[in-house]
Amino acid sequence: MAPFEPSEATLRIVLLPDDGPERTECCNTRKGGDILAGYLEVFSESLVGVNITVVFQGIIRTWRPSLNAQPDHNATAEYKFLSETQEIEATSSHRHRWEGLSVYRLPFAFTIPTELISSRSDVNPAYLTLPPTVREGQSYYGLATKQEYMQPRITYVITAVSTRFPRGTTSATKCRTKREVTVMPSIPASPPLQIEHFPHEYKTTCVKTLKRRVWNRPLGELTISAAEPKAFNISTSAPRASTVAAVKLLFQPCEAHTPAATPYEWRLTVKSHLKVRTFYSTNPFTQVPTKESVKSEPLAEMTSSCTYREIRQCDTLSWRLHRLSSAGTIASDTLATPWTTTLIVPVNASKALIPTFLNPLSARRYVLVLHITVDKIHHEAIVLEVPVQVICDPSQPATLSKRGASSETSRDGAEHQIAEGVGTMDLEDCHVPGLLDTTQPPLYAAR
Repeated sequence: MAPFEPSEATLRIVLLPDDGPERTECCNTRKGGDILAGYLEVFSESLVGVNITVVFQGIIRTWRPSLNAQPDHNATAEYKFLSETQEIEATSSHRHRWEGLSVYRLPFAFTIPTELISSRSDVNPAYLTLPPTVREGQSYYGLATKQEYMQPRITYVITAVSTRFPRGTTSATKCRTKREVTVMPSIPASPPLQIEHFPHEYKTTCVKTLKRRVWNRPLGELTISAAEPKAFNISTSAPRASTVAAVKLLFQPCEAHTPAATPYEWRLTVKSHLKVRTFYSTNPFTQVPTKESVKSEPLAEMTSSCTYREIRQCDTLSWRLHRLSSAGTIASDTLATPWTTTLIVPVNASKALIPTFLNPLSARRYVLVLHITVDKIHHEAIVLEVPVQVICDPSQPATLSKRGASSETSRDGAEHQIAEGVGTMDLEDCHVPGLLDTTQPPLYAAR
């Protein structure tokens, strides 16, 4: 923090423990339920005729460039989702001298809420979740408001205003100062998304024809599917946040004795990465934003990027041959019976990710992309895109990846995790806690 010069201001906000004897180089990060305590330092010979107000606010600001490329016509929006006000009594102050000046200290305290409240009963439940501090996209300073807008900018700020009414005058003299606070809410994961509410947004099942070579006869069809995995929890002592994805595979041979149709001999390569989608608008969303819905909303935009690419090679697959017919009897040897297995894929992510959030002007969502190939077998690209959440919840234990994985860095600097012989198992044989929960989620119609 820069040195404070009393000649440049008559009001200062002091936060504890940020500015106390136990302060560190990094600013403290708060969460819901924390007490935001401190005091105001007022440099004045007297507080007679002085009214002091302290406000704690949460504000979202977004902007979009104008279509005619004129900066003064850029569209901006501001939404205040939190506001707490305290009128500070002068009688609670403590006076002392500092470098020849009289300094009054007036204590204040706010409680950061764990969730927001609304006077409306039909508000989207997701809008009542406290969002994290966010600074994303390009910055723009409003010519009229002199405020910083980003894509989006979510900020928590303490503002103090002192109003002095000199004796014998009707005009007031105001002094204003503010200080931003970093907030990272501790929020558990939401129920898994219902994919049908998000058409064209995800791809949880993929069916491809397998061949030995491109011009050979088909060996059969491979169906691969995955559900939303457990959320990445960035509040972990591990070097990275992690989760596991359960990928179900079903191979249906074309014939009972198809040559080379031996899936237990296959070697699979799984490439994974996270797709980051950020939505922002200068007009409140009419529905939960998707990559399709922003096309019909002229004031909404979506940015997308990829992060944390990994490669895993799976040598040993425990396939199960289903010989029972639909009638419960053993199928004839002349019939092609399917093979099934479930592949458990560990996935890592950076702890610097912003948690998933949704509010009337912005949203952040993540997509886990899995690109699967069967070595020495010809097939079209097998790609799954499943939703995944990023949360910050210290109460949840970390998800541990399989031991024995080694890592190497590629030429482009991306870290790849390569695990030889990643274990596979059927969900009937191994219980994965919370992996495939199907709890009914809240309604996704924005209000």
